[in-house]
Amino acid sequence: KSVRLPSDLAPIKNTYDIVVVGHAYAARAAESTVLRIAVGSVDKCVEARVPSRFSPDGQLDAAAPTLRMPLRYEVGPLGLDNPVGIDPTLYDEVAGSYRVPQLLPPEVAAKPGVTVPFTGVGPIAPSWRPRASLLRAQDRAWLSAMLDRPIPTGFDPAYFSIAPVDQRAAERFRHD
Repeated sequence: KSVRLPSDLAPIKNTYDIVVVGHAYAARAAESTVLRIAVGSVDKCVEARVPSRFSPDGQLDAAAPTLRMPLRYEVGPLGLDNPVGIDPTLYDEVAGSYRVPQLLPPEVAAKPGVTVPFTGVGPIAPSWRPRASLLRAQDRAWLSAMLDRPIPTGFDPAYFSIAPVDQRAAERFRHD
C-alpha cells in the first residue's frame, strides 16, 4: 500500500523532500487535471485522471468527470519502482479491456497495453526498490540496531529520502 504518513527515523539526510498525499482537485468536473508541484528547485507536473479502460479496438472508456482524483500509488502505473500500481500491459479477460493508470506524466499519452513511466508524488516506502536498492547487508544490520552501532562507512543517506527523486531539493527553501 501507499505510505500515507511516513514514520521513518532519519538520523542523516542530504536532501529536502517534497511529498504530496491526498487528491488533485479540478477547477470543474473533468476527466483529468494536471497537478503541479513547484517548491524551490523542484518543479513537477503529473496528470491525474478518472478511472479509464481501453477497449480491444483502442477506444478509451473513462468514468464520469469528477472534481477530485486520488494521488495514491495504487492508481499510478505498476513498475519496478511502484509495486502496487495498475499494470497497463495486463489485458483483463473478464472486462475485455486494459486498465489505464490514473497518474501519468503529462507528456505521455496512455496507449492500450503499453507500459507507463514511474509517476507518483507521495512518500516511497522503505521496502520499495528506489530506497531498498540503496542498502547493503551492513546497512540493513545497522538499521536494525542504529543506537548500538556507528553508521557504516559508505552508507548512502539517500535511503532516508522518502520523496521520488524528482521531488528532492539539495538546497534549503527560502522563508517566504
